[in-house]
Amino acid sequence: MRPAAFSKRIYTFPAFREAVCDIVTHFSDLRAASRGGRISKAFAEKIMLTVTRVNGCRYCSYGHARAALAVGVSEAELQKLLQGEIGAFPEQEAVALAFAQHYAETCCQPDPAAWQRLVEYYGPEAARDIQAYL
Repeated sequence: MRPAAFSKRIYTFPAFREAVCDIVTHFSDLRAASRGGRISKAFAEKIMLTVTRVNGCRYCSYGHARAALAVGVSEAELQKLLQGEIGAFPEQEAVALAFAQHYAETCCQPDPAAWQRLVEYYGPEAARDIQAYL
């Protein structure tokens, strides 16, 4: 039996409000991730673009694409991210990008084994930083 295809989310005002509240609630985690230096700004934008592609929000896509270009993500990498070509990235990024895709597709409820893989690959601090960007 074939699993149902993931359909794009409709980003309604209540969903936007919830996202803003989530950012405010976890702002200290995001600030710590940003200041920690374990995840570069370019890598963080790649992670966020992966989620944006899954969610299908054109406004988020535009904003994160501009931010990614501003921090050094190449146009070629940007196009690969927007097309979902995670396998085109080196393993040290692809593991987090695959987790980001899984995270978005499962509505922020990733499989515990996927989270464990992330922690084992990057270590607990960097995994928490990646989670903060998600």
